[in-house]
Amino acid sequence: MGAEGITIHSPENMQTLDIETLCSRQGTTVLEYTSTRKKSRPMSLRIQGLRREGKRRRTVTG
Repeated sequence: MGAEGITIHSPENMQTLDIETLCSRQGTTVLEYTSTRKKSRPMSLRIQGLRREGKRRRTVTG
């Protein structure tokens, strides 16, 4: 009664998945994606973007 787990290390790994088989399988399948990109966005830029989005929503909703 456990879940099948698959670790994906790259976009190429994702392309090789047999999605049809995964979807027809009875039970749960967990896909774990690990990213090792060296050019990931710094967290501070993400927070700034969320703040801007929040300000826009407050302006629109009142």
